[in-house]
Amino acid sequence: MGAVELQKRDVAMLGSLLRWGVLPAWYLAAWYFDGSKRRAENRLGLLRRAGYLRRVETWWRGPLVVAPMERGRAARPDICLGTPETVESTRLKHRLEVVCVANHLLRADPQARWLTERQLRHAQVCDKCVANRRAWRRRPDGVLISGTRETAIEVETTTKPLKQYLAILDAYADQGVESHWYTVPTVAQERILQAAEVLDVHDLVHIWHWPPVTTRLEYARPGAADAAGRSYTRSAYVKEKRSGHRRVGNGDQQVPGVAHGHHEQQNDQHQ
Repeated sequence: MGAVELQKRDVAMLGSLLRWGVLPAWYLAAWYFDGSKRRAENRLGLLRRAGYLRRVETWWRGPLVVAPMERGRAARPDICLGTPETVESTRLKHRLEVVCVANHLLRADPQARWLTERQLRHAQVCDKCVANRRAWRRRPDGVLISGTRETAIEVETTTKPLKQYLAILDAYADQGVESHWYTVPTVAQERILQAAEVLDVHDLVHIWHWPPVTTRLEYARPGAADAAGRSYTRSAYVKEKRSGHRRVGNGDQQVPGVAHGHHEQQNDQHQ
């Protein structure tokens, strides 16, 4: 195990990795190395050899993904999150998609902050992190906090049965929680919209097709700009059902791609 002197940037990166559990190198490059993939991978290699990080196995020709080890966790005593569990490759794809959605939304609202699923889960059993605790019946993939507004964010890379969407939306609606859904499969969009119609909770449910075509460029070019997602509304859904045509939303919002000098550096404290 090689020796390495931790830099301020390393400590900040370890904080991000502890909050997220796993992160791909291309986001760490964009957030902490001004977009330089080579510099990021060189530094991550040193931290891996020093025992702070481990490489996470991905699918064939998948991206470089890293997670903190116990030594990395110990380097951030201010963050009481434990060492992340091993993630299966099928679940890993979903986790990385959540990171992409979070980056997309935080770029749209630089003053907002994000609570990860790990933070939400940990807060349920940690009194030190009570500020992150939510008394919601459903734990989302993340919570977007903008001022006093909190939104449950759900990212769908597969399709659930209709009855499951009914249960999820009912749990959110029962407590007046607004949920935003970013869905990859078209069938998932249709089932969520159907569930919202059945429960008459369309005012609390907004759905975006994910990802917008140009957002896919983020995987190859972490500085690329992308077009915004657009939300479905009840009126748009009804028009689609009548006309037989799919319409993506009711307005545009310009959202840049992965940022250099990302918000993680600014929101490093575990709140």
